[in-house]
Amino acid sequence: PTIYKEAAGIPQIQEALVEAMMAYNVNFNKEDDLVFFDDAVLHLSRICRVLRQPRGNVLLVGVGGSGRQSLTRLAAFMADMKLYMIAVTRGYGIVEFREDLKKVLLDAGCLDKPLVFMLNDTQIAQETFLEDVNNILNTGEVPNLMQNEDMERIMSSVSLKVKALGKPETRETILAHFVYLCRENMHTVLVMSPIGDNFRTRLRMFPSLVNCMTIDWYNLWPKDALKSVAKRFFDKVVFDSESIRQSVCNLCVTIHMSVQQSSDEFYAELQRRNYTTPTSYLELISSYIQMLDEQGGSVNLQMKRFQGGLNKLAETQRMVDDMKKELSRMQPVLEQAAKDTAAMMVVLEKDQKIAAEAKVVCLKEEKETQVIMEEAKVIKDACQQELDIAMPAFYAAVDALDALNKKDIDEVKSFAKPPEKVQLTLEAVLLLLKEKSGWDVAKRVMSDSAFLTRLRNYDKDNIPEGLSKKLQKWINDENFTPEIIAATSTACKSLCLWVRAIDKYSKVAKGVAPKKAKLAVAEEKLEAAKKKLAEKQADLAAMEAKVQKLQRSYDESVQKGKNLEAEMKITQVRLERAGKLIGGLSSEKVRWESSVTSLGAKKENLVGNMLLAAGAIAYLGPFTSKYRKNMLADWVKQCQDMGMPVDVDFTLDSLTEPVTIRQWGIKGLPLDNVSIENGSIQSRARRWCLMIDPQGQANQWIKNMNRDKGLKVIKLNDANILRTLENCIRVGIPVLLENVGEQLDPSLDPILSKQVFKSGGRLLIRLGDSDVDYDPNFKFFITTKLPNPHYMPELQIRTTIINFTVTPKGLEDQLLVDVVRFERAELEVQKDKLVVQIAEGQSQLKALEDKILSLLASSGDDILEDEVLINTLAQSKKTSEEINKDLEVAERTSKEIDEAREGYRIVATRGSLIYSVIASIGGLQHMYQVSLQAYKKLFNQTIERTERNNDVAKRIESLIAAITLQSYIGICRGLFESHKLLYAFLMAVEILRHKQTIRDNSWDFFLRGSGLKHDGSAHPAWLPTPVWMECKGLTNLEGFEKICDNITANEAKWKVWYQDDNPQFLPIPGDMELSPWNKLILLKAMRPEKLLFVIQQMVMAYLGQVFTESPPFDLHAAYDDSEPIMPLIFVLSSGSDPTVIFLTFAQEKGFAEKKMMLSLGQDQGPKAEVMINTAIKSGEWVYLQNCHLCASWMPGLEKILEELALKELHADFRLWLTSMPSDSFPVPVLQAGMKITKEPPKGLKANLRDTITGVVPEKVWEGCSRPHEWKKLVFSLVFFHALIQERRKFGPLGWNVPYEWNNSDLSAGLKYLQTYLEDFESIPWPAVSYILGIIVYGGRVTDFLDLRCVQSMLNKYLEPGSLEEGCQFTSDGTYYPPNPGPLSDIFEYLGTLPAHESPEVFGLHANADITVQQSEARGTLDSIISLQPRGGGGGG
Repeated sequence: PTIYKEAAGIPQIQEALVEAMMAYNVNFNKEDDLVFFDDAVLHLSRICRVLRQPRGNVLLVGVGGSGRQSLTRLAAFMADMKLYMIAVTRGYGIVEFREDLKKVLLDAGCLDKPLVFMLNDTQIAQETFLEDVNNILNTGEVPNLMQNEDMERIMSSVSLKVKALGKPETRETILAHFVYLCRENMHTVLVMSPIGDNFRTRLRMFPSLVNCMTIDWYNLWPKDALKSVAKRFFDKVVFDSESIRQSVCNLCVTIHMSVQQSSDEFYAELQRRNYTTPTSYLELISSYIQMLDEQGGSVNLQMKRFQGGLNKLAETQRMVDDMKKELSRMQPVLEQAAKDTAAMMVVLEKDQKIAAEAKVVCLKEEKETQVIMEEAKVIKDACQQELDIAMPAFYAAVDALDALNKKDIDEVKSFAKPPEKVQLTLEAVLLLLKEKSGWDVAKRVMSDSAFLTRLRNYDKDNIPEGLSKKLQKWINDENFTPEIIAATSTACKSLCLWVRAIDKYSKVAKGVAPKKAKLAVAEEKLEAAKKKLAEKQADLAAMEAKVQKLQRSYDESVQKGKNLEAEMKITQVRLERAGKLIGGLSSEKVRWESSVTSLGAKKENLVGNMLLAAGAIAYLGPFTSKYRKNMLADWVKQCQDMGMPVDVDFTLDSLTEPVTIRQWGIKGLPLDNVSIENGSIQSRARRWCLMIDPQGQANQWIKNMNRDKGLKVIKLNDANILRTLENCIRVGIPVLLENVGEQLDPSLDPILSKQVFKSGGRLLIRLGDSDVDYDPNFKFFITTKLPNPHYMPELQIRTTIINFTVTPKGLEDQLLVDVVRFERAELEVQKDKLVVQIAEGQSQLKALEDKILSLLASSGDDILEDEVLINTLAQSKKTSEEINKDLEVAERTSKEIDEAREGYRIVATRGSLIYSVIASIGGLQHMYQVSLQAYKKLFNQTIERTERNNDVAKRIESLIAAITLQSYIGICRGLFESHKLLYAFLMAVEILRHKQTIRDNSWDFFLRGSGLKHDGSAHPAWLPTPVWMECKGLTNLEGFEKICDNITANEAKWKVWYQDDNPQFLPIPGDMELSPWNKLILLKAMRPEKLLFVIQQMVMAYLGQVFTESPPFDLHAAYDDSEPIMPLIFVLSSGSDPTVIFLTFAQEKGFAEKKMMLSLGQDQGPKAEVMINTAIKSGEWVYLQNCHLCASWMPGLEKILEELALKELHADFRLWLTSMPSDSFPVPVLQAGMKITKEPPKGLKANLRDTITGVVPEKVWEGCSRPHEWKKLVFSLVFFHALIQERRKFGPLGWNVPYEWNNSDLSAGLKYLQTYLEDFESIPWPAVSYILGIIVYGGRVTDFLDLRCVQSMLNKYLEPGSLEEGCQFTSDGTYYPPNPGPLSDIFEYLGTLPAHESPEVFGLHANADITVQQSEARGTLDSIISLQPRGGGGGG
């Protein structure tokens, strides 16, 4: 059991918590490594105390990654409570949640065991989840949750507990006790983030979250906590010194705190949210440890490779020096050896001659001796032939003797008186042995142990003659035969055989004796000859030995010379190889030495550089370029202040090899600094990357980079998204999740968090309720087209967010490619080839250098012995030189091409500036989204359609003008009237700021004013104090240095100018020459209500009059620019309905019977999808109205359009959409489509021109039999129509209620007029007044005073006098019905009208205009400010 005791202090608690964490890790097979700093101890203690309290529930409030869930898990373990959490899968809803909740309640109530139920806000897929939790906190139960089988379990389990308490066992009592047990045992822990509106809304809607829960607020980690965490992790890392370790810890804290501060500034200036969480800090530390280890190993390996190559070259150089010395030593030795060999050859030839003569003599002696030998051999052979006759008998006798043994002899000796035959035999033996005869002598002789040996060794060749004669007595005795003797004694038989054999041999030997004598003489002669021959041969042998010795000496001398020559030759070959090696790698040696030096410096600065890199990867992804540079510069300074080694000019792209960056460029990544940094972050981030990619560049780059790996592209609304992910995770295929919103499906959390675990030797990840094999090669990319998404901290801690928004420089380079491709196609083709060639060449050079270093490293002790290696190195070097030469040519050519291309950069720059404005106005209205692809298409179309000119300068000038104009016209097509002039103004400002015509301080003054407060200084009485202070602020700007003095000196003139109703049309007093921009600044300071007028003048001055007028509504041009894949989107304003225009246009294009129309609403989405699928095949038009009313189907529409891109569409197919401005409208659809607005243009002049263009075509203008009256009345009605619409801008002064009159009212009125003219001889004016004033236009009016005003205005313009010559609508004669004529005359007249009309036209006092002007000026300025960074002017 756990012992509860008081802790003396925080350190003691920390020790206990560490032990608890170790036990938790062992128990759950985890590797958690929590750092228990003071705040963590306090939070954990609070959770533990709450869990031990009856009905203790806790609400943990803090940003994601602050340790709320980890501490809860540990607290539950320490309290010995089981922890329950829901596993959110795709489609997880209230039914699944209630099943999980039911299980928790049953375990708490039926088992009567304390448990913890933890729910975090990312798992709350529906707000009804919290409603159930609220019920549990409040009452302990959820209505209608338990089914019959659940009730049976409750009854059986809880009844025993009720009985033990002595309560009645009724159903109500048991259920009440079950609820009581649930409330006592179930401890709910809610983990929520305070970011956003959800937290506040939920607390208001579900009061039990506050009333029934203990709230524990997790603040940002303090500095000491951050430092203790860093110290804990860095204790395992080896640093050069303890001071470096402390500096690293301190810098980690500094980086984290600085990012928190920069995030606040980031939001204040750009309205972009970024959050720093403890998880980000842990990611910084983990990334640093990993990168320090990887880069340290990489640098060491590179240094080892380069140093190994240098060592080999140095070793080879030493060998060269030694070989040169050896060659010097061997040369005289070789010459002396040659002399000695020549002298030795003379002696050798002389001795060889003597030896040859001796050999001839010796051969003669050999022949003579051979003759003697042959003669002796003949004699010897004859003797031997005769002896061979006796020898067989002798050998038989000897064999018989050998057969005798001691027993046989003893048998003979045993005779006391031998038999006669025995006596006879032994007497013969004794005779031959020269012994006396007698039996006793015979017995004595036989008793001798050497008896038989004497017989065997008997000297048969020297038997005396007398003895031989005596022996004849026995030989001639008939009884002395072996056969007879054998009858008496076997032993004597053998003796008999021996005696007879000796006798026979003796007789033969006597016959051979003369021959033997002759043989002896011959052999003596032979011996003498042999002796003489031996002497001769000995002399010859000595001579030959001498010759051989000389020959050997000579051969050795010759061989020695050859060896010396060979050795010298080998040495020379080795010298040649060494020269080839050293000379060939001389340039590499210099580069390697430089590389080793730079790597050494890099290694020394690795500690600081990697910390900056880790900080950049962990934190800088969401920031723009300016913030990244500022933060990196600050971190570098902090490193230097702390004495930490670091590169002063450290940049994030320095981590990536140039070859890799070029490959990225080939795959579609813009090669500006920000994009390269983004690529570096993406390639090194430990978390999956979520890329903010409104222009789709990152999306395309990721697709190109991973196409060969089988990349799968998915979207959140795909039905089989989880199945696709599972398959890709199993086999390691990369996945791109594109076009996400601000929230991701909770079922993706395990993938985003990389919740990979090992089981049974397999890597697994749990998706939903199943474990999936995890291939480490799997990669996950996420992109969004939202330009400024607000991602909650819970998502930011799981992903690395990277801002891939196109930069001006990157876009400029892309547009330059488009310009040059059209203007100088051959240059761009050559440039593309050279880029690939240079990239491939550099890759090959890198590979060859690696090969050379590898070969040098793998060579043996003596590299010069390996000819194959030397040749391979030489060939590699040769290839390297060839590639280098090709690269030099390619880079020189590329430079020349770049110089030629740079001439067109000004065109690309203009396009880039304009697109930055187009992208920014998306902040005014969600429907203004324009994709980069759509703009590039407009850009390229403009280049193609602009008239060509051989004069490049004139061509460029015309291109710039055309691109500026078409960008205005094309984008204005989808803008509301109130924003068209604003768009033109922003275009002009961006262009002028780039040219430095508008300085940053001047622009900042325009946006925010001077900010000066009254300092008490005197000023003209007629000039308000705030205006005077603004004038004083102007003195800080160029051109206004003496503005206050000028006002004081020319006070009367300035007073007249200031108090004039239209000072914008008057010259500036005091002879001040101001540029249009400075005039705008002056009017903004002194008469801000005139801002719009001066803006118009400024735009006209810098861009031209056409930019101050709304482009006419031209549906034909919009249609001509469209494609089947491009939806045409009517963006509606209040009261506008383009259906009539669409129907008319369809009639003109022949699609009156080939169109399908549907007004969207509930359950209309599937019908619309069927229409689209039918029309893409048949080539019909589909017109879907009111998309804003079908927000739930908009993701489906997005998916349909994405699928259309993969299908073959009929060339006539078009999709028309209408929608009010709505944030639910999908951004990809807006970016892919062509947006069209149809509302009355702003200003009476523009309204008249637009209305006549849209409602009164030539056919209508000439369509009456009474042209004089008809044309006069048509213009009068159009004038009235425009007037009542424009009157709305005066607010309540114009109409008490704003009414939405549109062109359908005018069309109806024209039909009535035509009817009255055609059917009546005289015009029935009362009927005209009633029908038009009360029915057509008055039908929309709800206020009686407004109705009276409508009728009065109508009667003023449609009355008999309007048909007369010289009729005027205003006293100054500016507005009047033109004389009837062709329609072109009307447009010519409209062109003469002023851009701004006076209130008199509307029947209002001049002061009415001031209110309108102030309101419009304030609204315009607010809109401009809303698009600007909040921190001040940036660079142009």
